Amino acid sequence: MRNKFAYGIIAICGLALAGCYGGNSATTDESSSSAKAKGNGTFNLVVQQEMPTADLSVATDTISFAALNNVYEGIYRLDKDNKPQPAGASEKVKVSDDGKTYTVKLREDAQWSNGDPVTAKDYVFGWQRTVKPETASEYAYLFEPVENAADISAGKKAPEELGIKAVGDYELEIKLAKPTPYFDYLLAFPSFFPQNQKVVEENGKEYATKSDKSVYNGPFTLEGFDGPGTDTEWEYKKNDTYWDKDEVKLSSVKVNVVKESSTSLNLFKDGEADDVILSGELAQQNANDSTYKSFKEARTSYLEYNQRKADSPWKNENLRKAVSYAINRKSLVNQVLGDGSVVSTGLVPSGMSKNPKTDEDFAKEAGKLAPYDKEKAKEYWDKAKKELGIDELSFELMASDTDSSKKVIEYIQGVLEDTLPGMTVKPTPVPFSVRLDRSNAGDFDVLLGGWGADYADPSSFTDLFVTGNSYNRGRWSNEEYDKLVDASGNKDASDEEARWEDLQKANEIISKESGVAPLYQLSEAHLVNEKVKGIVHHPAGASWDYKWTRHLMGSYLKYFLKRVFFMLITLWLIATITFFLMQLLPGTPYTNQERLSPETIAMLNKQVGLDKPVIVQYGIYLSNLVQGNFGISFQFKNQAVAALLAGRIGPSLQLGLQAIVFGTFVGIILGTISAMKQNSWADTASTLVAILGRSIPNFVFAVLLQYIFAMKLQVLPIAKWEGFAYTILPTLALAMSPLADSARFIRTEMVEVLHSDYVELARAKGLSRWEIAFRHGLRNSLIPLMTLLGPLAVALMTGSLVVENIFAIPGIGEQFVKSIMTNDYPTIMAVTILYSFMLVFVILVVDLLYGLVDPRIQEREEIAAPSLNFLQDSWRRLKKNKAAVISMVLLIVIVAISILTIFVSPHNPSKQNVDFINLPPRVPGLNINGLNGKTMVAGELVDKYAQADVPDNVNYLLGTDGLGRDVLSRLFMGTRISLLIAFIAALFDITIGVAYGLISGMLGGKVDNAMQRFLEILSGIPNLVVMILMLVVFEPGIFSIVAAMAITNWIPMARIVRAQTLKLKDQEYVLAGMTLGESKWKIAFKHIIPNISSVIIIQMMFSIPTAIFFEAFLSFIGLGLTPPAASLGTLLNDGYKTFLYLPYLLWIPAVTISLIMICFNLLADGLRDAFDPKMKDNANIDEGQILFKGQDIVNKSEKEMQKIRGREIAMIFQDPMTSLDPTMTIGKQVAESLRKHKDVSKKESLKAALDLLNLVGIPDAEKRLKNYPHQFSEILIADEPTTALDVTIQAQILELLKEIQEKIETSIIFITHDLGVVANVADRVAVMYAGKIVEVGTAEEIFYNPQHPYTWGLLGSMPTLESENDRLYAIPGSPPDLLDPPKGDAFYPRNEFALKIDAELEPPFFELSDTHKAATWLLAPQAPVIAPPAEIQRLGESGSGKSTTGRTIIRLNQKTDGEILFDGKDVTKIHGKSALTEFRRDVQMIFQDPYASLNPRMKVKDIIAEGIDVNGIAKTPKERDKLVNDLLETVGLNPSHGTRYPHEFSGGQRQRIGIARALAVRPRFIICDEPISALDVSIQAQVVNLLQDLQKEHNLTYLFIAHDLSMVKHISDRIGVMNNGHLLEVGTSNEIYHYGVHPYTESLLSAIPMPDPDHERQRRRIKYQTEPNDGKARSLREIAPGHFIYSSEDEVAYYKKKLQHLKNEKAIAV
Repeated sequence: MRNKFAYGIIAICGLALAGCYGGNSATTDESSSSAKAKGNGTFNLVVQQEMPTADLSVATDTISFAALNNVYEGIYRLDKDNKPQPAGASEKVKVSDDGKTYTVKLREDAQWSNGDPVTAKDYVFGWQRTVKPETASEYAYLFEPVENAADISAGKKAPEELGIKAVGDYELEIKLAKPTPYFDYLLAFPSFFPQNQKVVEENGKEYATKSDKSVYNGPFTLEGFDGPGTDTEWEYKKNDTYWDKDEVKLSSVKVNVVKESSTSLNLFKDGEADDVILSGELAQQNANDSTYKSFKEARTSYLEYNQRKADSPWKNENLRKAVSYAINRKSLVNQVLGDGSVVSTGLVPSGMSKNPKTDEDFAKEAGKLAPYDKEKAKEYWDKAKKELGIDELSFELMASDTDSSKKVIEYIQGVLEDTLPGMTVKPTPVPFSVRLDRSNAGDFDVLLGGWGADYADPSSFTDLFVTGNSYNRGRWSNEEYDKLVDASGNKDASDEEARWEDLQKANEIISKESGVAPLYQLSEAHLVNEKVKGIVHHPAGASWDYKWTRHLMGSYLKYFLKRVFFMLITLWLIATITFFLMQLLPGTPYTNQERLSPETIAMLNKQVGLDKPVIVQYGIYLSNLVQGNFGISFQFKNQAVAALLAGRIGPSLQLGLQAIVFGTFVGIILGTISAMKQNSWADTASTLVAILGRSIPNFVFAVLLQYIFAMKLQVLPIAKWEGFAYTILPTLALAMSPLADSARFIRTEMVEVLHSDYVELARAKGLSRWEIAFRHGLRNSLIPLMTLLGPLAVALMTGSLVVENIFAIPGIGEQFVKSIMTNDYPTIMAVTILYSFMLVFVILVVDLLYGLVDPRIQEREEIAAPSLNFLQDSWRRLKKNKAAVISMVLLIVIVAISILTIFVSPHNPSKQNVDFINLPPRVPGLNINGLNGKTMVAGELVDKYAQADVPDNVNYLLGTDGLGRDVLSRLFMGTRISLLIAFIAALFDITIGVAYGLISGMLGGKVDNAMQRFLEILSGIPNLVVMILMLVVFEPGIFSIVAAMAITNWIPMARIVRAQTLKLKDQEYVLAGMTLGESKWKIAFKHIIPNISSVIIIQMMFSIPTAIFFEAFLSFIGLGLTPPAASLGTLLNDGYKTFLYLPYLLWIPAVTISLIMICFNLLADGLRDAFDPKMKDNANIDEGQILFKGQDIVNKSEKEMQKIRGREIAMIFQDPMTSLDPTMTIGKQVAESLRKHKDVSKKESLKAALDLLNLVGIPDAEKRLKNYPHQFSEILIADEPTTALDVTIQAQILELLKEIQEKIETSIIFITHDLGVVANVADRVAVMYAGKIVEVGTAEEIFYNPQHPYTWGLLGSMPTLESENDRLYAIPGSPPDLLDPPKGDAFYPRNEFALKIDAELEPPFFELSDTHKAATWLLAPQAPVIAPPAEIQRLGESGSGKSTTGRTIIRLNQKTDGEILFDGKDVTKIHGKSALTEFRRDVQMIFQDPYASLNPRMKVKDIIAEGIDVNGIAKTPKERDKLVNDLLETVGLNPSHGTRYPHEFSGGQRQRIGIARALAVRPRFIICDEPISALDVSIQAQVVNLLQDLQKEHNLTYLFIAHDLSMVKHISDRIGVMNNGHLLEVGTSNEIYHYGVHPYTESLLSAIPMPDPDHERQRRRIKYQTEPNDGKARSLREIAPGHFIYSSEDEVAYYKKKLQHLKNEKAIAV
């Protein structure tokens, strides 16, 4: 069994390589055919209603017809162009000259899904069943063109007399009563499909009530349908008996009923639906999405009035006209529906039928028959009231309960009640099936109904309202109308022009009488997965056909195939490289055998093909390889390499698997303990154990294990592979590497996770540290660990090369070493390819699994005492890590000693002293696990050694070796050489890796892709194998060892540098450098490399011990330095051979190399933590109390706090996406707190979680309970309003919080710096300064009667929409340094009303009322009375395209359309570096985030001077410094600040630096990209004042981008309002504020919070409906001088009228 498994592994390698080449075409074709027949993929469809019936004879609705059209098939099927094509018929139907006889030849290969043939009798039976009265089919009227059909439906004739008969099994003859132009379309309609008589009669009344109660002859079969009108899930499965099954591309269509558009949208975004219907706001919001499609239907929605009763008010024509004229259909389709639907001009929809003579569309020719006229509506309403003798009318308006229908009837209710006083409308949405039943029964007042054409002819609509038609549900009747419709179908049926005229007149009559009120022609707005192609939509008839639909290959499968392709290419290249490396080996396998004559060698070479030209040998080699043949071993005559390896791969795989499972498991435990007990003794101990695993080479560790457990303790076998006990020691030896790597990796990842917001949230719920660790920390840390396991698994296999030798394991590693020593080419190449295949395959699998799993004043401003710069701060953190500091000191000592001993070494390390040669002592016979009389030396069983006495000599402190050389001197020499090799190799790593990664990351695109593919090829060759091959080819020595390492060891450095470069090159400070004109490579060296230097240093610190390990390994197996040179590896090799009798010769170099590697690893860990800003000190509460229910919770223990958190105190975090665990479902996270604090089961907690989701308004909460956080929108969770959300979304969040507060009667602590938000949400307000509350009171008390000077300053700093464009009030100075707070009142240095006492004593709280207190000496009894300053008595949404526009202007983004003119030139056409640099000198940018836009590794003076240097503005360094100092003073900073780093400044000061940088190149135009959005209100005022002053001083022009309209109005002369990349309204500041008429502008103005509680409590937000997707050309059009609006040509008059009306209203108000 083992050999079979092993042969399978070998065969896979061969097949993988064979995949690089073709294969025969027959196989390919067969495969394709098979795939085609089988079908590929599932299409997930969402519909809005349940299916009322699956019975062909009784179906009446679009849902049913769409289903039936896909599971059945008739004589014809509409094709992709909506033309009837033969389906059940084998050819086109033959029609007689008089147009009354149809002869149909049926196809003989059509079958029912039960195997029965589809015959002519099935059509006859189906038609007769539909028309006979007992079936009560509402669609029987469609058969009226067929001879005798009308009489049969009326019960006057028998069904057998219907004009259809079977002429044999596969021929039909159809007789019509009259020629019917559209009859071909009827033959493609489901009502005319065949039915299996046997199945219908067997099932009786149960027929078609469930999917298994019928059989099907269409492309699909119906599955999972459990009942009409109730089932919400069913499926169309590919029909294997369908005659044209090869054309059916899908395996199934899964249908789900979802009535809410919002839920459908969520399903689509989550990838759980491929086609969904949207309506209203959601349709409008997604109109520009690439997946949005609007399908126009031949379907009219209309109001039907119930006129059945004699006293029905709806018999009054004036009443019906009043309703019709009152409805603004244009607003209905644009603002309410927004799905592409169009206004109905009459009953018959457009785009369906054309005049046979003029080719003009029916609806267009009819003209607008249903206009909107408010005055006429009132006029008709007055007439109706008078005629009916009523003053008011109340009625019910019924509709289906779909999202769109509910919105329509609510809209109609509003307009009718507003327009027609006295009219009361009750909207009544009901399920679709209920609506059908009630409408058929006449149980309604007014009905929102509709009709979709069954065939492409106007009669499909006009026939409906003939007197007596069952679909004329309101019973409207008109004799002239009936005559015209009858003439069109009888007398004038053959006269196309006369028939057309009849139908036009009938349409005019019903429209003018308002028999029904046509509203809109439906267009369905869909989002359709872009991978789904071939959906066929029919405007008339059954709407949807999925026969030709196909689900294209998913991106995941594409990624898989792409990776497999590159894997095959990689393997081929590896095989090629390996082959030609073998050619470089000196001699042949036979030239090293001394006893062979040249003739014999030549003969042997000929036998194995070594005498042929190299290229021929290569061809033979590849030919054998694609057949899975690795050739014959040179070492073992006549034995196939595949067979040789098959017998050895089992032990190697078992050993590798055991090692990685054990090592990873223990490593995860140690890493978790280390992270949880960070910087404690447990952390140090766990880290030390892990580091020992990486620091002690596995071959040294193997010998130690043998010595201790097998020889000394004798508890485990020493060698061989004969059972589980024999695997323990080699597994432990090999497991140390994965143990160390996984422990260190888990610690690093978990430390990152434990600092995340969602872990803080878990603590807030009351979870203990270990609960958090295992529920959140470990779960998130394990996912990235998967990326480590791939290379690690194969590294174990290569690491086993020596371990297998040491333990005499008959594995591939042992065989590989022997093959190298004997030049056994085929075996060497086979093992290399095998290892390479394992590596690339494991990496591929891990990558795929990873993809699946991962479901920051003109008055001079003083700065606080400077903090440490980056290096100083890092050194401060490093010093706290004692292990790292000790390691650094030890390394310095070791390096120093190894260098100094060149001059002071006690002995010549190469000199032999024969008098002091250590010989092996006599060893008694051992009896170790059956190895009698033998002992293990150097991995081999040998006889006893002879006895020898060695004299002692104190001159040799550590003794001598087997040649009498001084061990201590050789140790110094070996350490020196190993370190030299390691440092040179690390230098190569840095030089090659950094350059390669930097070039790849900076260039990106195709260059990056090509460079990464090259890395994949190099990575595919195990580095140890490469090194061994290189050293076999070239003579061993320092150069060859370094060269061997240089080939592959730089790859990790390259990958890390590339990843960091890609991450950093889009940072704002890099973009800022680009705007100053810096070249790409200057940016790389000035901005990128300094910011990844810490990563490079850390990686280098890991590279050095890695290089030491590799050198030791190579020397250990005899491929290292040649004697008499010594290295740590050669010393290990020597010691290993004599460790039984001279163990210290092994221990000394082993301890030395382990100590060096431990030191480097500890230092690297210390540097990693030192460079990581997340490794910050914990915050402490120095003084004060936090009282909760009268208890100070500051002094409570962690255990006591766990009981309070989550149960009594909860928290809403600022960033919802980081405060939710990405690997846990929402349900589990919500239930987590409940299970912690309440004794409830898992089921009960999830039920409670569901109730909570419903409470906060999560749609489809039961489904969302199982979703992950990334599947939710951010706007559903409270975020800090002013820093993350725009004003409209902010308003929605505030409304939600209020609603929750009212429902559950809880208290909310709302933390914000936005005073408008405070006024909106707060009952009580606490104002904080310098970490302390300075004033507290009700919202009214704080806003209308503030008492603290800081509160005065805050309120005065915030502009309102009424404030003029003068300077804002700004609090002078900056907040204090809390590490060194000022004496007395912390606000004293900035308080312009300060008293002397403020400088000495901190003020207590003075009570103004029971609710209002303030800590200021101004309230002391003796204090002078000071009035507050007068100041306090007084744009687009996020994602709208504002910032994108700004960046496009300065050429950081590329335009997609339009022009950008500057000085009359289109800036998008500027080419060449010099021209772009010149342009950017005139146009500069101030970035939004002052934290991200400044390079943290550059001093302020260098940041500001960058533009000066690039543009050559200063000629000398002195002039440069003067310009920088002047700029610092200009923006309100001191010249001394130039020597500091950005992190030493406050947010406002950082933004001043950004302004100075922009001014440095002396621009004329500055783009201010939300420069104040990240600042608090007082600092905002300072920055705005500075910008205004600079504008006047330097004559600057600003493009000020913001969504705070009050601030925009304050600073701007003209305002442009933007949304979705379009400027919607442009005008002067006052014009936009007072007379903004665009709906989006109105929405923005209504959403802006004001610092006024009364105003906020009365404010009502106006919701914005997006621009209608009606195909009209819109652009900026002038509606008043200088006032432009984004509109179509016909909308201009409306906006002009609206503007004038607004101005008139305000004039009257004044």
